[in-house]
Amino acid sequence: MNIRKREDSFTSKKNNKIFYRVWSPSEKPSATVVFCHGIGEHSGRYEHVGNFFAKEGLAFYALDHQGHGKSEGARGHMTSYEGLLQDVDQLADIALNETGTKSFFIYGHSLGGQIALAYALLYFQRPLAGVLVTGPWIKLPFLPPLWKRAVGNLMSKILPALAVTNELDLVGLSRDAEIISAYKNDPLVHDQITTRTYKEGTEMAERLLKAASTMSLPMLLMHAGQDRLTSPEGTQQFFQRAGSKDKTLKIYEESFHELHNDLNKNIVIAESIAWVKAHSTQQREGT
Repeated sequence: MNIRKREDSFTSKKNNKIFYRVWSPSEKPSATVVFCHGIGEHSGRYEHVGNFFAKEGLAFYALDHQGHGKSEGARGHMTSYEGLLQDVDQLADIALNETGTKSFFIYGHSLGGQIALAYALLYFQRPLAGVLVTGPWIKLPFLPPLWKRAVGNLMSKILPALAVTNELDLVGLSRDAEIISAYKNDPLVHDQITTRTYKEGTEMAERLLKAASTMSLPMLLMHAGQDRLTSPEGTQQFFQRAGSKDKTLKIYEESFHELHNDLNKNIVIAESIAWVKAHSTQQREGT
């Protein structure tokens, strides 16, 4: 199937220019997927994922969050969490108007996985066919020292846009050395996170766990068993607490954080596409 690719932008409600990429089939797609990336990266790192989805007849829209990639904003900074969700919703509105599909899915990785779950659980105002995430930030593998958290909370009030190094364990991204090298040499990747972004992300992670029982949408939760950046135990806890009748948890025991970029990426992407297509069919049939 032929693929159409394009790049565009919109002006957010916070008056930032938000950049996005689109991969779509040449024929009318059977479903629309809106994707949210992780901290420090951008939508261009998902070129192969977008191509896979489009080849299977699915429209794939991915934005660069505020302060990331080609979008405006101080690097690694969110003015508010609601602003991030509003940006996702604006892109969803654009995508659904363009594709005319009835099935809409939200998909995210890492911080983007948290954003996708927050959108699906707390924010969305339009019919969603389901949510799928990889390595969502629900819990971190370890907590910073108490003094560091106290200082961070204080600074988020005094200097919310103060940027510090995100201290990502780059070796833990993937078992593929080429992926790590490409990440280090990508001019659109940065290593910044502001005190507000960290505080907002931490608070949202806690909020999601507390509200998990109210989740009713179909879910596909995926996590790497060897993840050193986000905790698979947090995803398991969310899964166990989720009220959804249709929920699937997949732990890829040998994989590292970026499941879509790890050695078994083709399997992970194929299983994600199969889940979306199956649930797209269910929604169209009204089941």
